[in-house]
Amino acid sequence: MTGRLRIVIPLFPQFTRSMPSARTKCCSASTAAPGPRPANALNNQASAKFQEGNHAGPVSDNYVRITVFLAAVLFLVGIGSTFKLHGVRYALIALGSVLLIVTLVLILHQPVLPS
Repeated sequence: MTGRLRIVIPLFPQFTRSMPSARTKCCSASTAAPGPRPANALNNQASAKFQEGNHAGPVSDNYVRITVFLAAVLFLVGIGSTFKLHGVRYALIALGSVLLIVTLVLILHQPVLPS
């Protein structure tokens, strides 16, 4: 130890007693540990958000599936209108109509957005 430290180290406790800002809050007697209650509340909130996310995943997958079906309906009806043969044209329009009905049923089974 150098000469300066030998002088300063014994004086440090006296110095910190005269300066209350030098003490940390964690070491003071008035500060208590928060305990498990706030942690449990945050854990419950995290579990609730996790469950919401688990429900929202399949719902979003269904919305994507509905979008693909609607695009297929537009494609089938659009391509069907270009054929000269009436049988092919009516078959594609009928297939598009059936797919549209299936898509509408899927839309009706989706959960309503919260207001």
